[in-house]
Amino acid sequence: MKILLAIDDASGSHHALDRLAELTPREGREVLVLHVYHPQSLEAALVGSVGFVAAVDEAGASHARQVLVRACDRLERQGIHAEPLAREGVTVDSILEVAREKQVDLIVLGSHHASAIARMLFGSVTESLAAHAPVPLLIVP
Repeated sequence: MKILLAIDDASGSHHALDRLAELTPREGREVLVLHVYHPQSLEAALVGSVGFVAAVDEAGASHARQVLVRACDRLERQGIHAEPLAREGVTVDSILEVAREKQVDLIVLGSHHASAIARMLFGSVTESLAAHAPVPLLIVP
């Protein structure tokens, strides 16, 4: 079973990391850990130089690598080998693209507790994935 574990740096993702071993079958398990980071180039371009824009983009990529290293280390301590993947883009779109590209069997993510106003303004990643995921979605509370 090929599993895509979509994470950020929030507590919901930490719960999903910690529960993955018990919630998924051990036999034939292949885990891909995805962290999506948001492009900051446009915002940086509005206030800075080309060098500043590059530095902002590199900071986002660097943070993504750090999140992935911590997540994969956490999984390794549970005996789960995982392949880290970082993508720059819109969270839902990136998760769906990777799920299709890698032909995963299951998408796993931790739940988030956004306020009603935040969900109304920005939407919910979980709700969007539930509506559009090409494979089953496991949400870990």
